[in-house]
Amino acid sequence: FITICNVYNLFRKASMPIGNGVGGDTSRSFSSVQGRRWAEKNYLNFAALMEITDSRNQFLDLLIQIGFVKRNSSTAMLLDSRSRNNQNNHHEQNRNTSTTTDKNNKILLHSPLSEKTAKVVSALICAGQYPKVAHVTKPIGGVPNLSYKKERVHFHSSSINHKNNKLESDWVVFHEKFATSKTYISTTSPVSPYSLLLFGGSVEVKHVDRKVNIDDWIYLNASGKTGALFRTLRDGVQRVLKEMTNDMIVDENSLGGRVVNGVVELLAYE
Repeated sequence: FITICNVYNLFRKASMPIGNGVGGDTSRSFSSVQGRRWAEKNYLNFAALMEITDSRNQFLDLLIQIGFVKRNSSTAMLLDSRSRNNQNNHHEQNRNTSTTTDKNNKILLHSPLSEKTAKVVSALICAGQYPKVAHVTKPIGGVPNLSYKKERVHFHSSSINHKNNKLESDWVVFHEKFATSKTYISTTSPVSPYSLLLFGGSVEVKHVDRKVNIDDWIYLNASGKTGALFRTLRDGVQRVLKEMTNDMIVDENSLGGRVVNGVVELLAYE
């Protein structure tokens, strides 16, 4: 998943060459011609990348409407580029319509994900894909063994984690599971215990055993205090989500805003 995010960001960067400004001018114009050339050079499907762009901006629109994301120079640039994307698809030529953003926003929009951002993205992927989570056991010097509930599964050769002996977590989320000669999973990403505690299923805290049970099949080593803390935090997140979806915009300084920022920091620095 993270690899796909990084590839898409590189596509966006290649499609938005620096404009004619000089010095501190960071105006940029979208070029479908440049994007197509980059995709062909790297053996990628240009039409699929453009579909991702359109879907991505539709989701961004929805997130702005319900208060998850603020409308600022960064989001304005992305939403403005959507209409130019459609024009370029029809005419196959570069239009010089541009928007302005600051240098830091440009880096955030088009650079590969940082380690901290990647952790937050992985947690969100866990929230979206759960319960498609496989457990990893790591034999010394061997290829990791995978199991989905009670079923033995294997990384497909198309997965970037295929033959990866140094997985950073004992849990991986996956998008697809299919059977040929074996049962395989593909499009995978390691996920942290914190992500499972926050975005997994129902949580049962076993104080005596110092374990947390998620949906009766995911067991994590954690003290009763830690398990209870995460259960309370989950309740807080659910309240914030309910407020946002009811058109109650949550400011950064409100209780809801602090909960959201706290969760992001927790996931980024785990």
